[in-house]
Amino acid sequence: MRVQLQYLSRLFLLKLRTMKAKYLKEIKNLLESPAFKEWWAKYSEKQKEILNITSEIDTIMAEENNHRFNANLVQKRALDKIEESTQMDALAAKWMAEASDMDNKSYEAVARFESKRVEVSELWFKVGAIDHELENVKAEINTLRERLSVASDRQEVINLRTALKNKEQALESLNKEFARVSELYEREAAKKKKLWEEVEMIWGISIEYNLKVAEAQAKSKRFKKEAEKLLKESNYYIRKANEKQSQLEQLNSEREKDIRYIGELLRLAREKFECIAEDEFLYWQQKENAQLIYCVPLITDLDNYNIEIRALNIYQVDRSKGVSFIEPLVVDRKRISDEEDTRIDDFFLKGRKGITQQT
Repeated sequence: MRVQLQYLSRLFLLKLRTMKAKYLKEIKNLLESPAFKEWWAKYSEKQKEILNITSEIDTIMAEENNHRFNANLVQKRALDKIEESTQMDALAAKWMAEASDMDNKSYEAVARFESKRVEVSELWFKVGAIDHELENVKAEINTLRERLSVASDRQEVINLRTALKNKEQALESLNKEFARVSELYEREAAKKKKLWEEVEMIWGISIEYNLKVAEAQAKSKRFKKEAEKLLKESNYYIRKANEKQSQLEQLNSEREKDIRYIGELLRLAREKFECIAEDEFLYWQQKENAQLIYCVPLITDLDNYNIEIRALNIYQVDRSKGVSFIEPLVVDRKRISDEEDTRIDDFFLKGRKGITQQT
């Protein structure tokens, strides 16, 4: 810290050596001289160039940021689409496995149904056969009854009655068998129906899964296409942002060059005009008062100092306070009463907002 302070002190003393005390009239003559006007024209022109470049930099920087924001936003949307596509692929794989499982179950269900169908068909044929046999037995009983009604021989009657009784017993047995087999057929036919309903249900589920697979695959394909389109859009914004960045680098290089030129102009001002030349002020020691410094702003600022200052007007500051407290220049050193002129009070007491601008 001590080394830094010593360096700054030596630098300040060096600048004081380059600054020569001048009378106010000398300052005015200097500001009106062709040499200063030429210097001021170059300075003003270069400052305007810096302002224009800075404004252009701000505009291009905003455009670059906007392009990069859009690139990131679109890229995020592309990644979301890729994620959705991946999810659809996973669902398609899952539903494809479910469909395959349903297909396997449908084969088993069809096999069970086919086995039951054969069994029920056999029962159906058995029911038909018994029914046919019943009709034959009934016909034989009717025939025996007719013959018995007209028989006259005792032995024939006995034989017919015996045959009729046997047929009636057979009929009773066949009726019981028919009822049993018919009941069994109905029961197994109901089972066959349920087995077929199970087959149709499995087929329906399998069809649903296959349809879901196809739809998920279509969505995945669409999401991938949308992601590709969004990535191309993101790359477009990145390319535009990089173009803006190249422009910014060029403009920043030009601005740095202009700033160095301004620095060179300030160096020339120190040599030619025997002053302290800083970024926004030129300073001369007053010959009239060693405690005061003449200062000439290189900017117009209506807001940021204790008074409104305008470029190339002459003001004065205390050598210890500098521009932290700027005083308007009073040519007449006699005290001016408040009643005679209130302009000084206006400088110090009247506040007015303004915008700092470069002239």
